Amino acid sequence: MQNPSLCPKDSIFPSLTSRFVILATVNISPDAVRMALDFLKWAKSRPDFQPDDEAFSYFVDYFGRRKDFKAAHEVLVDGRGVIGVKCLEAHVDRLVRAGRPTQAVALFERMEKDYEFSKNMDSLKLIVSNLCDYGYASYAEKMVKSLANEFFPDEYICNALMEGWCVDGKLEEAKRLVGEIYRGGFALRHRMC
Repeated sequence: MQNPSLCPKDSIFPSLTSRFVILATVNISPDAVRMALDFLKWAKSRPDFQPDDEAFSYFVDYFGRRKDFKAAHEVLVDGRGVIGVKCLEAHVDRLVRAGRPTQAVALFERMEKDYEFSKNMDSLKLIVSNLCDYGYASYAEKMVKSLANEFFPDEYICNALMEGWCVDGKLEEAKRLVGEIYRGGFALRHRMC
């Protein structure tokens, strides 16, 4: 058998540290948990592995599925300068799915300092839409209102909030918000609930 490190780059066999192999290894190792951090360290030590946002996001997602947010934090800190939107999406998604809306909201305030993520309208939309999709419209609306001077809510955010109240089954809150949206001069994409 050929040594994988001697295989030409255009070989049909993937490198031991290709994104495909890393994702497959992490996905078939549900009980490995903290050993996955050692796997990442090993992969990063290989000359044929150039870690990128997508590769780091696999590990963030892996640890988030196991609700090991301390390990996810270590991956994000380790990936500063390389990580980007995919890691942010994975981290926010897993925080919200794990029932940690307060941590997802707090992430927005510290994301530049801790992880060098861009604190902008797109990252706000990402967090708001995740919160609303999983039944945390109250957290999302409070976050949007507290940031309104810095990031004025656009139609996307207004629609996400309205839909979030519908997901929560709080139609009175959705109606209240619709009134505020119309008074603010926005139009809704969808009919209400």
